[in-house]
Amino acid sequence: MTKKKNPEDLLKAGRRDDYTEEIGLTICGRIAMGHSLAKICTDEDMPSTVTVYAWFKKYPELLNDYARAKEDGGHADADKVEDIAEKVLTGVYEPQAARVA
Repeated sequence: MTKKKNPEDLLKAGRRDDYTEEIGLTICGRIAMGHSLAKICTDEDMPSTVTVYAWFKKYPELLNDYARAKEDGGHADADKVEDIAEKVLTGVYEPQAARVA
């Protein structure tokens, strides 16, 4: 009889789960640029999202940095929207395509 695997273990299989300040800064830097945590965690050299959420509980400074990075990411997204709007006004993008974007 095979032992049933814990879904959390499957998510972490082959992934790093050792927290370092460097990996925290990398994650937060990418979040600040507008990337999603889910997308970041698909990279082979990144931890799973389950691991990152566990780190938030264990490392409050990471959670604080993440919160600031999410705010910065919102500003990055706003800049992208402004850029798209400007390109619509100058005729570079069609309005319907910009709405989809």
